[in-house]
Amino acid sequence: MLRLKRLSLAQKLVALSTATSIIALLIASIAWVVDTWVSGRDSLQQEVQSLSKLIADRSNAALAFSDVQLANQNLDTLSALPNIVTACIYDKNGNLFAGYYRGKAFTRECEFQAGLATSYIDGNAIHHYEPILVDGDIIGGLSVHSDLSRVYRRLSHAAVSALLIVFLAGLIAYVVSSRLQRVISEPVL
Repeated sequence: MLRLKRLSLAQKLVALSTATSIIALLIASIAWVVDTWVSGRDSLQQEVQSLSKLIADRSNAALAFSDVQLANQNLDTLSALPNIVTACIYDKNGNLFAGYYRGKAFTRECEFQAGLATSYIDGNAIHHYEPILVDGDIIGGLSVHSDLSRVYRRLSHAAVSALLIVFLAGLIAYVVSSRLQRVISEPVL
C-alpha cells in the first residue's frame, strides 16, 4: 500500500486500469473454465447413457438366448471409446453374464442394480445402469462405468488457454492504459 502512495498520478492510473482489466478477465476466465467442466461432464454423461441404451438394446437377444459370445462382442464395441472403463451384462437374477474391461481381459465386475435406468457421477467416474428388456420385461441389466479423463483434458486445455488469454490481455491493457493515461494526467498536472 505504501508503494502505491509513492507512485505518480500517471502510474496510478495505469495500475488501476490494468488491475481492473485483469480482475474482470480472471472472473470471466474462471466462469469459462467452470462452464467447460460442467458442460463436458454433462455431455459425457449423456453420451454414456445413449451408448448404454444402444448396447442394452443390442444385447437383449444375446441374454435371452444365453449367447455369451454375442454379448461379449456387443461389449467389445466399447473399446472404441477410451473413457469407458468397465461394462457388465447381468441376467435378471444379478449373475454376471458378460463383461468388458478397458484394454485388457475382463478382471473385475461392475455393480449390479435392478430396476430402472439410473446414472450418477461419483468422484472421478460416471456410473450408468440400463435394464435389458424383451417385450417390456426386464431380463437383465447393463452396467457401464466411464472415467472423466476426457473432461479433465478439456478442463486443463481451457485453464491453460484462460491463463494465456489473461496474460496477453493484461499486457495489452497495460500498454493501452499507459498511452491513454496521458489524456487524464497531463491536464491535471
